[in-house]
Parts: sequence; C-alpha cells; structure tokens
Amino acid sequence: MARTLARVAADFRRELPARLARAQALLRACLDAPVGPSRQADLKALVLLLHALAGTAGTLGMEAVGDAAREAERAAQALGQGAGEPGGWHASGPALQALHARLVDLTARIDEAIAEAPPGP
Repeated sequence: MARTLARVAADFRRELPARLARAQALLRACLDAPVGPSRQADLKALVLLLHALAGTAGTLGMEAVGDAAREAERAAQALGQGAGEPGGWHASGPALQALHARLVDLTARIDEAIAEAPPGP
C-alpha cells in the first residue's frame, strides 16, 4: 500500500508542471474571451482544476502545494464574480492581480515539491 501511494505521489509530482501550464492557459483563455459563456466556462474549468490540484496534493501529503492551490482557487472564484458582466474584468483588477500572485506562489510551491521529491520507484 505504501509503495502504491509513493508511486501515485511520484506520478502526481511529475504531472504538476503540466497541470500548472493548463491553469495558466485557462487564465489566458479567460482574459482573451469576450464576456459571455466562453469566459465563464474557462473560469469554471480553472476553478475546478485548482480545486482538484489542492485536494490531491493535500491527500498525498504535499501541504504547501495544496494550500497554494486552494488560495489560487479562492482568487479564481473571486475573479469569477465579475466574469459575466460587461466591464467585469476591468472592475475586478485587484482580483486578477490576486489570482496572478497566487499562481506565482503555486509555481514556487510546485518547484519546491519537485526539488524535494524522494527518488521515485
């Protein structure tokens, strides 16, 4: 069981850069999309991705990654409050800055998790 969990954690660690890249791509898609369903769908996908990342990281004992992902999730949810309204992105400038800062922090925590990884199975 412990060996299986270690393998799952190692696989998850290897996938972290791709998951982060997906989060960043979703944010770019949100910023580029016109107001409407497409923007809201991209933002919802970003929130769900960050939520899953936070939960899985926490389950696997990567608390710093989980905490950073949870903070990014909250920032994405706050940004979403203005996503569907004309001018909503401009009005949520501080929320956008907060999300960007949380993603920068998440990047640092992911880099640390990868650097601290024990030799994999």
